[in-house]
Amino acid sequence: MLQPVAAMMPHWSPYLAPVAAHIIRRAVPSPQPAHGDRALREGSLEHLERSKLVVLGLATRDPHARVQDWQYERALAVDSNAGVAANNLAWMYAEDGRLDEALKLATVAQAQLKRPEADDTLGWVYYRKGLVQHAISAFERAAAKAPTNPTYQYHLGLAHLKQGNDAQGRAALKRALAMKSDFNGADEARKALAEPPGKTEEENR
Repeated sequence: MLQPVAAMMPHWSPYLAPVAAHIIRRAVPSPQPAHGDRALREGSLEHLERSKLVVLGLATRDPHARVQDWQYERALAVDSNAGVAANNLAWMYAEDGRLDEALKLATVAQAQLKRPEADDTLGWVYYRKGLVQHAISAFERAAAKAPTNPTYQYHLGLAHLKQGNDAQGRAALKRALAMKSDFNGADEARKALAEPPGKTEEENR
C-alpha cells in the first residue's frame, strides 16, 4: 500500500530509477563502517539539492530500485524539511512499527508538500497509532484533493470501519472498487464488504 510522492508524476517513474541510482552512488556514501561515516561527517552530502531528493522519492515507485531507509535518513540530515524524503520514510517507519518517529516525519511532509500523498501518509500513521478520527480527517483531505484515487477511498473506508462508522466505511470501499477493481488493497476491500455490518469494526478493535 505504499503511496510515495511518485504519484505526482507517474509517467516519469519508469525512467527515474536509473537516475536515482546514479544520484545515490554519487551523492550518498555507501553505509560502510568507516568511509561512509567519515564522508558524512565531512559534509559530503552538502550538494544533495532538493531536486535530487525528489528523484529519490519518485524512484521508490519501482520495487526493483527501492530506496532504503538509511538513504532517506541521510537525505533528511542534509535538509530536515525535505518533504518527499520525510513522506516516504514516514511510511516505512509506520510499517515497521516506529510510529512516533513516523508521525514526526509525516507531519513535516504534510506541512512541506501540501499534497494528497502526504495527507494519506499522515492518515496512515494516525490509523496505525489508533488515532482513528485524526486518520479520517487526513484521509478526507487526501480524497478531496485527489477524488479519483482509489487508495485514498480505501484508507478512508478502513478508518471509518475501525471507528464504527459502518455505512460511511462501506460507501468509501465501494467507491474505491468502482474507481479501480484491482488497486493495491482491492481484495481486502472486498473482504471487508463481505463481512456482516459491524463485524469488521469489531475485528479492528
